[in-house]
Amino acid sequence: MALPYLVKHIYSYGTEEVIRRGKKIFALKNIELAKFDPLIGSIHCRVKDDGYSTYYKVTIENFKSAATLSLRCGCPYNLSEVCRHKAAALFYIQDLFVIYYSYELKLIFVFARRSTNFLSFNSRS
Repeated sequence: MALPYLVKHIYSYGTEEVIRRGKKIFALKNIELAKFDPLIGSIHCRVKDDGYSTYYKVTIENFKSAATLSLRCGCPYNLSEVCRHKAAALFYIQDLFVIYYSYELKLIFVFARRSTNFLSFNSRS
């Protein structure tokens, strides 16, 4: 099974330490969705640092495609493309996508079943 492109981005550009600490922030639920603009394709998250009580703003733009994905964070980390706050935000957004798409698929399944039942019920009369 292939990794989703948001998670693949974390593992491609983040160090082991960044990934570990990003997972910790995500697991502790220290992320808030501050703003979501589907037209522009941008997401703003507020991410609490795992070591301090500091919050950083993470901006994810053009998230619909791996080729155009753009990330920004307000923290001073500059050793690689992905800091722990970006990693935590990407894990969070990927989790939201999974929840949203599984919910959407369940709705499609329920409506498909209902329409099938409705059609079979009407054909009997």
